[in-house]
Amino acid sequence: MRFAIFDLRLSIRRAPSTNRTRRLLLALLAVSVLAMAPAGAGPGGGTLVVSVPPGDYTLWLEYRDASGNTQAAPPVRASGAKAALDLTPLGQGSSAVVLVALDGATGNAAAKPVSPKAGTTTEVALAAADISAVGTLRVRALGADRQPVLTGSVTLTDGKGTTQTRPILPGREGVDFDRVPFGRAKLKVAFPDGTGLEQDIDVKADHPPGALIYEVSQAGPAGATPAANVPAATAPAANAPAANAPGGQPPDVPATAPEAPADAPADVPAAPAPPSGPGPVGTLVGLLLLGAIGYVAWRMISQRNLKLDDVMKRLGVELPAQDPAAAPAKPAPPPAPSVPEGHCPFCGQAKDPATGACACSVAPGDGGPGTGGWGAAPGSGPPSPVAAAGARLVVVQGPHLGASFPLPGDSALIGRAAESGVPLPQDSTVSRRHASLARQGGGFRLRDEGSANGTYVNGLRVTERALQPGDEIQVGNTRMRFEGS
Repeated sequence: MRFAIFDLRLSIRRAPSTNRTRRLLLALLAVSVLAMAPAGAGPGGGTLVVSVPPGDYTLWLEYRDASGNTQAAPPVRASGAKAALDLTPLGQGSSAVVLVALDGATGNAAAKPVSPKAGTTTEVALAAADISAVGTLRVRALGADRQPVLTGSVTLTDGKGTTQTRPILPGREGVDFDRVPFGRAKLKVAFPDGTGLEQDIDVKADHPPGALIYEVSQAGPAGATPAANVPAATAPAANAPAANAPGGQPPDVPATAPEAPADAPADVPAAPAPPSGPGPVGTLVGLLLLGAIGYVAWRMISQRNLKLDDVMKRLGVELPAQDPAAAPAKPAPPPAPSVPEGHCPFCGQAKDPATGACACSVAPGDGGPGTGGWGAAPGSGPPSPVAAAGARLVVVQGPHLGASFPLPGDSALIGRAAESGVPLPQDSTVSRRHASLARQGGGFRLRDEGSANGTYVNGLRVTERALQPGDEIQVGNTRMRFEGS
């Protein structure tokens, strides 16, 4: 430029010394100087004075340089009602200058276009109504295991229709979006397994200090429709922009912004997870059904006199064989009642000194119907005795204590029925057809006939068993001893 001016001056001196020629050359010199200045020159020096509302604010300028890249000037902390920003960093050719203010008390921000004049002091007033966006909106994407995902992307469409897409990178606290306007916004998250989520959110001004954080959770497996959570606890605001940030990248919020407390409450309490399980009513119904099934099974087993081994085998379950040595020992028969010498050990009465007979001894031919013998009717008196060598049942416990029932035939029925060979009408715990006796070989075989209370031999419940002399049979509350063969 200096060479051009020098050439013009030489031309003026060498030209004809006329006023007209000199004025023409001076005009050409001015046009040359203006032509060599950069086109679209912006502010070059000067000061921007900003009046701020009461509070704690950090201010800085964002602009586009001569190459069209987005830049940011160093931030300034407002120490009172006003703050002064130096316009020198903007340089020549800057455009689209925006004043950015961050409210340290709320984490909200304002972005106001300004037109400062080069070399002068320009005053701008920032009103509370200009705070119309959150400083930082942070989105945390969580997988089905509630752990942060390492890859993917988050797309945000704010209330003004501006759409931004940011990648999910490992080692980050989330995906940050700067200066998101208040109002409804839409989030779209792409998870690593190919599933996606779209969720509307509320960007509100009354959130806790710092960044407004939303957690988006992939609630189910791949292919399932996930759900997004409400805002989680807030975190400190991001750092302030450095001077002349890389081109094309929006600057962060200032480093001087105050941090939010670690235990700051969430904007909206997290929605409680739906209770799992059937609930108290379902649990009660299940317990009642289970109890009913168990009672029916117990009744069926008890009425059919089934053993646990038989039931489990029918169900296909093999129980381990019991060690014979560990089997319960057979209970010893009760000791014979002590009777004085010369008395019958069965009826307890004195024997005849001459014949040795007692009240339970009869001569051959006695014991017919009506005499209380085999098949005696109820209440017809004591049963008739049989010869000493014959088989019989002697009652040793129960309502019929002392009664003796001979077994002369091949079979007999034990029960409360009048036609029973061993009638026990006074024992209400005995079934009408409780058990039966059948001669087998040289002895008798006892069989339960489906009684309600069961049949026992020597203390063990049986369904069918061969009798040995001295065995004790219990039906209901009546206990009888088998004698003879």
